[in-house]
Amino acid sequence: MAVPKPWTDIRTEEFADGIAVEVWGRKYTFKNSLFPTSVISLGKELLYAPVELALKFGSKEREIYGYQYRVMEKSEEKVTVQIAAICENIVVNSAVTFEYDGYVGIALNIAPFGIWSVIKNRPPENGEFDMLERVSLRVKLNKEASTLLHYWPNGEDSIKSEPYVVPSSEYKELELPFKPCVWSGNEEYGLNICMESDEMMQLSDVNKCIKTSMNETYNEIEYTLIDSTPIEWATRPENYVSTHEPLCFDFIIQATPVKEFSRQLENDWRSFHTSWKADNDYEAIAKLGTKWVIFHENWALIQNYGPAVDAEKLKAAVKKCHELGMKTMVYFGYEYATAHPEWNKNHKQYCNINQRGTMTGGWTRSNIHQRDFIVCYNSDYSEEMLSRVDMVMREYGVDGIYTDQTYVPWGCANLKHGCGYTDRNGKLHVTYPINALREHVKKMYAAVHANGGLIDAHQSTCCLMPTLAFADTYFDGENLQELIAKKLNEFVSMEAFRCEFLGRPFGLVCNFVTVLSEGFTMRNLLSLTLIHNVTARAWGRDLDIVSKVWEGYDAIGVVDAKWCPYWEGQSSLKTEDDNVYITTFEKDNKILAFVSQFDKIAKNVEITLPEKFKNARELFDGNTFGIENGKLSVNLENKTSYAFVIE
Repeated sequence: MAVPKPWTDIRTEEFADGIAVEVWGRKYTFKNSLFPTSVISLGKELLYAPVELALKFGSKEREIYGYQYRVMEKSEEKVTVQIAAICENIVVNSAVTFEYDGYVGIALNIAPFGIWSVIKNRPPENGEFDMLERVSLRVKLNKEASTLLHYWPNGEDSIKSEPYVVPSSEYKELELPFKPCVWSGNEEYGLNICMESDEMMQLSDVNKCIKTSMNETYNEIEYTLIDSTPIEWATRPENYVSTHEPLCFDFIIQATPVKEFSRQLENDWRSFHTSWKADNDYEAIAKLGTKWVIFHENWALIQNYGPAVDAEKLKAAVKKCHELGMKTMVYFGYEYATAHPEWNKNHKQYCNINQRGTMTGGWTRSNIHQRDFIVCYNSDYSEEMLSRVDMVMREYGVDGIYTDQTYVPWGCANLKHGCGYTDRNGKLHVTYPINALREHVKKMYAAVHANGGLIDAHQSTCCLMPTLAFADTYFDGENLQELIAKKLNEFVSMEAFRCEFLGRPFGLVCNFVTVLSEGFTMRNLLSLTLIHNVTARAWGRDLDIVSKVWEGYDAIGVVDAKWCPYWEGQSSLKTEDDNVYITTFEKDNKILAFVSQFDKIAKNVEITLPEKFKNARELFDGNTFGIENGKLSVNLENKTSYAFVIE
């Protein structure tokens, strides 16, 4: 298999005490270690120190030594390395898999020695020895490489809507229970750390699995895996060195961005979300600059399956869009419907099960009467959905797929397909099928791209790179709807927005879910999104407003213009008001400026800029302004977006 675009072939360098593996934009080095000693992204070192597996025996941490490396598999798309080492009275093995998108899977296991005599200089003294009492993973990141922090899920077992949904750079001794996804980085790059399961963790306080801290030189993320001798080992101390089951922990480490951020796709991703049932004026939609029409879920008779409610009408809508130079997407989701012809046969194996042992979801749909429950792609439903996606693209001529939560590895406890586990007290727990979902979306990406299409992933807070690498764009913010309309930037801080919605540090283009209510308009929402150059997608309305943004892109020639975001301070436009945010695109003798202010009232703002600029046109209102002596004076309403083309 050839490495798919936009990625490049893996390159490896083997040496006596380790290996270096290079993929597009990133390089991982392992040297006398079970984990990376160096992670470079876009030429920048992310790690302050090697990632450390800390093993504590009695009151002391002991050194891991005797590293052995063996390359088991090597090709352009995958490299697998076996690593072995010893520490005190245990042996450690690790199988490390590198893939072309920068995924690094680390399958770690720890076991006591079975025969003491084979280990030189490590015999127990007087027949006594210290047992393993603590295992932790420490990730120390360079300060400049870890100013933002994100984790998922932000609720106990799902997503929630509360202020500061994404933690900012204020690490400050943050303590968290087990989380399957943590990302730390900045506005350009970062590091994703993932785990599917906490099954073998043994913690006196489950709310202290992950701890973040910061000091003057680095920020640290520490995972405590066990904080006492494993129960299965401690209950049989006379056999500590012989027959006990190894501790097994699986990690995923992935530096970002996962691929080069596409300014061209950012410019071309001019989408309009609608219903195929709506009385759409496709000529008007095209005239406003739309390039992609996304048909939401009611196109399909059976949720997440098809066929179309009205195949001929859908084909006609797709054909009309094509004639007008627009491409189309249709909705696929994460559900399995009671209306599916084989529901009775398959639902127990296909569906997501929560820790209470019941199915999740259960929405009612009305195309035909049906209930829809969350499906798990660790089940055999993966192949069925892939076949339906391929059929829809061929049968109806659509150009891409809009996926609703498909890229999210929802916690699942369905033992029938390999998710979940039961603890020693008989309690059911969920696990997160990241790797199974990754394989599913990898195949979907290949199928859609083979047909010349794109995938838009609606994912709600889950910035999980092992899966999102295989999407082209993502669509985020649905969970914030009600409160963001009331509080906007007071609800989501600027750092939080840059962390989750900016897209650039992941290598993906992001659109924000349109959140509108009485008294809260598209321009209010755009006041937060456009200063980050993130477009709030028009969904059935307000296309005329969003089209003004595209008009500005065309006026400046945005693809090869210089982007100057407000947090970098490089814009030619300046203001002394710290509560006014200005982000610009600059090219030749033109500037496209997105301006917002977040005081509680309207106010007049003076903006200085080079004296060669003489005129400014505000795109949303159509007003023009003269510029005198390098000063532009404008009245700005609170929490309202302004877009100026300046010449």
